Amino acid sequence: MRERMTVLAFAMAWVAVVWGAAAGAQALPEPQQLQEALDDVGYAELLGAAQLSDEQLIALQDLQAQAQMDAAVSPELAAVLTKLLAAVLSGMSVEEARQSLGEGQQILQQAQQRRQQSLQAATAQLLQRLTAEQQDALVWFSSPAHALDGAVGMVAQARAVPDPQWQQFRQQASQALASMASQMGMGNGASAEQVAALLDAARALDEATFQAQRPTLAREWLPKLMPALAQRLQDPQFRQQQLTQACQHLIAYPRASALVQARLDATPAP
Repeated sequence: MRERMTVLAFAMAWVAVVWGAAAGAQALPEPQQLQEALDDVGYAELLGAAQLSDEQLIALQDLQAQAQMDAAVSPELAAVLTKLLAAVLSGMSVEEARQSLGEGQQILQQAQQRRQQSLQAATAQLLQRLTAEQQDALVWFSSPAHALDGAVGMVAQARAVPDPQWQQFRQQASQALASMASQMGMGNGASAEQVAALLDAARALDEATFQAQRPTLAREWLPKLMPALAQRLQDPQFRQQQLTQACQHLIAYPRASALVQARLDATPAP
């Protein structure tokens, strides 16, 4: 299954490179599909989480450009990919289609290896440019714990409502958060009653104190709501995996360069 997904992902990347070359004249092409637009929003969120400086954003664009060059499709490789796609469309499995490529299998394998090595090198360079704080932010954003940021935002909006509405919100939110903690916490999560106590404590804070604590409130809630996930987020191997995946997405996302440029253009002049 892993091999199958790798081949299909490479074929999709080939299509993205070809389309990107045709659409490259536009600074920020308008998305044609809902999912494409939502994916762009997700990428923009990831950029926001990283809080890259203009210098880092420009360096990221350079890494993206190099990665695209290294993933360029030669006429020989294009013929192999076209044959592979036609075979799969005819009803063959990916494994059967690969076998039908003959010498084309080696051409495809070498191209995949070049692309993977290029992406790994670019990822390593991007990691070297990130501060410890930026790396930590990317790990948090890429983990299920990031969902707690949204929960804090909902509490911020509901704190000031009259008590009857708060009680309704409290009941619904505590049940939803307890369910999320159970599903995403990789272990036994907090009960609805425990969640409700956290919500009440947040509501009891005066506005100035709440706003001061809000940036770190989700991280304070995590070990109480999802202790197993909180512990895993301290595991160096897990953190490196999350960080690597985030950096690879920053580099390899098909519309990344245009979105990074849009963020640069949106940055106020000093």
